[in-house]
Amino acid sequence: MPFLPVPKNGGTATAAFLAVTLTFAGGLFIFANPITVSLAEIQAEAEEKNPDRNRHYVTFPIEMTANASRLGATLNLEIGLAVREESVVEIKNLLRINSEQLVPSVTEAIRLLIEDPTITDVETFQTEFPGFARDALNRSLATEDIPEPVLEVLILRLIAVT
Repeated sequence: MPFLPVPKNGGTATAAFLAVTLTFAGGLFIFANPITVSLAEIQAEAEEKNPDRNRHYVTFPIEMTANASRLGATLNLEIGLAVREESVVEIKNLLRINSEQLVPSVTEAIRLLIEDPTITDVETFQTEFPGFARDALNRSLATEDIPEPVLEVLILRLIAVT
């Protein structure tokens, strides 16, 4: 058994020596027994953990204003959409060329929320709006190939003026 000097100051040098030695020995053990993982396994695991990784973000080009007198405010709202990769080109073209087709869906979601008796303040509106708008947009944009092209609706700006 090797001799370890124990200093008179309470063993701090011994503790430091053991910490460095054990760390070094542990590192040697880990590098002496490497774990081999193929690139295909890593990519498959990454796809499993995040199935929506092929999403694209698009800004809705029209800013919306709604009078929410029941909430005691006028809401100025700007939204963005997270869309599936397969539908990003069509949705970008639709938003750029003919965005007024989508405005009724979003305004209907706003109207339903404003009239909902469970929505009592702007914070609740802010929480509930993305789900309502996503469902409304998916109803108007759905195709046979892509039944839910909008993955998420993001509130980029919400200003409530009282």
